[in-house]
Amino acid sequence: MGSARVPLETVSGLRGTYPESMNVEYAFAVGCRFAGFLGGRRVAVGMDPRESSVVLKKAAVSGLLYGGSAVVDMGVVTTPEIFRHVRREGLAGGVMITASHNPKEWNGLKLIREGRGLFEDELGRVKLEACRYGARPELEKDDSRAYYSEILGLAGRGSAAGLKIAVDAGGGSACVRVPKLFNDMGAEVIVVNGTMGVFTRGIDPTQDALEQLRAVMKVSGCDVGFAFDCDGDRLQVVDREGRKMPPDFALMAAVETLPKGSGVAVSVDTSDAVLEAASSRGVSVFLAPVGEANVLKVMLEKDCALGGEGSSAGVIDRSFNHCRDGLLAAAHMVRRRGGLDIGWLAGHHQIRTKVEMERGQALAAIEEMKRSHGDAVTLDGVKVREGEGWWLVRPSRTEDVVRISVEARSMEGAEELLRTVEERLLGRVHRQ
Repeated sequence: MGSARVPLETVSGLRGTYPESMNVEYAFAVGCRFAGFLGGRRVAVGMDPRESSVVLKKAAVSGLLYGGSAVVDMGVVTTPEIFRHVRREGLAGGVMITASHNPKEWNGLKLIREGRGLFEDELGRVKLEACRYGARPELEKDDSRAYYSEILGLAGRGSAAGLKIAVDAGGGSACVRVPKLFNDMGAEVIVVNGTMGVFTRGIDPTQDALEQLRAVMKVSGCDVGFAFDCDGDRLQVVDREGRKMPPDFALMAAVETLPKGSGVAVSVDTSDAVLEAASSRGVSVFLAPVGEANVLKVMLEKDCALGGEGSSAGVIDRSFNHCRDGLLAAAHMVRRRGGLDIGWLAGHHQIRTKVEMERGQALAAIEEMKRSHGDAVTLDGVKVREGEGWWLVRPSRTEDVVRISVEARSMEGAEELLRTVEERLLGRVHRQ
């Protein structure tokens, strides 16, 4: 992933490499504009433990205070913690200093409004907002212990008694209180990568091999392993044999708890296995563009209790949080105490990858692919069904790459489908 000289500004977050594009001047300006957008009301601020987060948090807090917002400093927290805090306390908004699953050289700001992420039009308004002096120097501190008490209340103290759980905190925000929660649930907990700010594996657990966690699972007799990304919203599940579950597993497990007649919103790149599991339970499925805010928007429009993105191992439980919440999903899995049966996923094999491509070229190639497939789903990029599988090509919102997802009934079929799609995509680029 190359360095971005200009921050990438999307509803998923404002992100860039530090200090080339994500720097104190930018963080101050965003904080000040966000304060104006919120009318100078109260805002919570938290951060992940990247080396650059402290500096960026101070700059963002300064901007918020200058712009007239009172600020509640939450310290190091996971993204779901600050979302929940804003919602529970009825705050106007929040700012999370994080680049989520991006590499440690990156950082960013995730903007929260009334317990949810910003929608596209709201982000546009923040960017156009002027930075005006508001003179309200109110700064206080708080913590997120209430979040863990709430999850423990939902899962039940002692509900994991007799289980042995391995937690790979990845050096991120999950180091702070996640292992203790599972202890309070009654489990024996083994922690991997539990030193905050020390990143010995890839930030994104869905992409990393998780060799340390898998090795621990094989020798310790753990019942399940959970790996988190730097800000704790993504969840990668590992079974007792040390095998990584497909990223869609967490969402599928959540869907299987829904009652008949309910609805679920899923990103367009989610496995057919999740859709089939929902259909078998009489649950309606609504597709959304990739991105947490996009999924949440569809959830609200269609009154869905649950939503998520299979590709990011993300589950949104609307009754508790308006963002992906990896710990909540893990707690529910532990509470069920069932084995990690991949069930519907067994007959579905996915490959998700990316191809580096200048954004202009990528958009032109994808538009040509849309014209060539009149029956394609064009909600986000272009998705086409071929035989018993499908492929999706879409431009990244955060990198100069094209993201490709394919699914087939066998891994060989998925690999062949991927080769075909890459050839079509690159062939269109060469003809430009």
